[in-house]
Amino acid sequence: MISLSTQASGPQAMGALRAQRLLETIGCLIGPASAASLVAIGHLGRLSDVALFGAATLIAGSWLQRARQPLHLLAFSGVWLWALPPLAGAVVAGAVCEAEGVQGATGSLALAVAMAWLVFLLGAWVTVRFKDERQIRLAVIGTADYADSLAADLGNSHLHGYFLAGRIDPQGGGCSEEAALEPAGGVPGEPGPRGEVSSIGSLADLRQIVRSHRIDLLVIALKPGPQRSEAAETVVGECWDLPVRMIDGTQFCEKTLGYVPLGAADSAWFHYLMHPSYTAGWSLSKRAFDLGFALMLAVLSAPLLAVAAVAIKLHDGGPILHRQRRVGEGGREFTMVKLRSMLPDAERDGTPVWCSSDDERITPVGRVLRRTHIDELPQLWNVLRGEMTMVGPRPERPQLVTELEGQFRYYERRHLMKPGLTGWAQVRCGYAGSDRGSAWKLCHDLYYLKHRSIWFDLLIVAETLRATVAEVQTELECPDERLIVGDGLVREAVS
Repeated sequence: MISLSTQASGPQAMGALRAQRLLETIGCLIGPASAASLVAIGHLGRLSDVALFGAATLIAGSWLQRARQPLHLLAFSGVWLWALPPLAGAVVAGAVCEAEGVQGATGSLALAVAMAWLVFLLGAWVTVRFKDERQIRLAVIGTADYADSLAADLGNSHLHGYFLAGRIDPQGGGCSEEAALEPAGGVPGEPGPRGEVSSIGSLADLRQIVRSHRIDLLVIALKPGPQRSEAAETVVGECWDLPVRMIDGTQFCEKTLGYVPLGAADSAWFHYLMHPSYTAGWSLSKRAFDLGFALMLAVLSAPLLAVAAVAIKLHDGGPILHRQRRVGEGGREFTMVKLRSMLPDAERDGTPVWCSSDDERITPVGRVLRRTHIDELPQLWNVLRGEMTMVGPRPERPQLVTELEGQFRYYERRHLMKPGLTGWAQVRCGYAGSDRGSAWKLCHDLYYLKHRSIWFDLLIVAETLRATVAEVQTELECPDERLIVGDGLVREAVS
């Protein structure tokens, strides 16, 4: 993202981007830390302990606010993580008080933490309400197809604080001031006469469009080349003194929506894999994480597996386990094991068939196992063997992989990682169920390939456990096919 000057005056002097960030910082970080410090002052008495508590809380919260992980997309982890900064402050201050023999510090700090949480809940509620009222107004510089797809995806994602005001045509002549003020389609961001996002003018009138439509963020959705470079230069040249920012369309989806839109990306996106600062390592810590978590889950889930095995056997007398060949890291095949959740003859002719959440082949017992993800637990054995990892892309069958690699470019690059028991695509998209669904999950798998870390793995595991306990089935609606696939990414069938 290119940072531009914000020296404008008037009602647009503080854009929605800056206003939302400022309110979130005050309401979710500074406010709770200040309230907790005030409570601590009244009980601890010593300003040094209070200052230590407040500083540790602010430092932990600042680190969390700048985390690379998409916390705004994590319904469970993104909330409880904000409870950690006051706890971190209390632990640090409590350790010092304990070392110095201060009496009653534990109770005082507990009261301060409770006050911080209360203020945080209030600040989070105010922030969400403010984002609904003071939305970030987007304008897409690109094709009508991309603008339509992005508008639909923003609606499906249910994110607070974003409004697509319209599309700016990168070509064509200028438009009058009246045309820039009143979009051709009627209401900005709403479908025009043919169902598309309304055009609000051309690049020649960019400055007037930004001012009249109060645009906060320009999304450049153009392929790399002279036209994109010219559009970026126009933005910088015309809007350098306005409170507006610009971002590449692929970067916007990656940063805001948590996936890589293959329909708008190209091979240049993968250049980071060859960058000197990129490391695909941390294999030792990843392996330690896998072994520790797999062993713990295996011990805890042993009674559940025993009950599930008896239920499967009593239902139809068929086999308890179901073994399938799957494709793993580097394209190598392995045998994945899981509890059988379908009829014994679900695939009589051996041809792979996509499975959906309401598949008629699923048994009553299997439906419960799938809803609670208990059917996947035997894959802990694959994790312990090193064929799978706790978090990664879900492995597919060789026949389906061959078909998908023939349809979608970049599909084979998900095999740069070990397949996982759960993954970012799993918690965001649920079951694939179709070729299009697999492409949608591929967009998320590639996002994980770039942003993976042990910390991100912990958040994904927490989301998975929450879905298992609460029996929540994720079914995030796919955006328009042009955004997740694109005409240029569908391979022609080879005769």
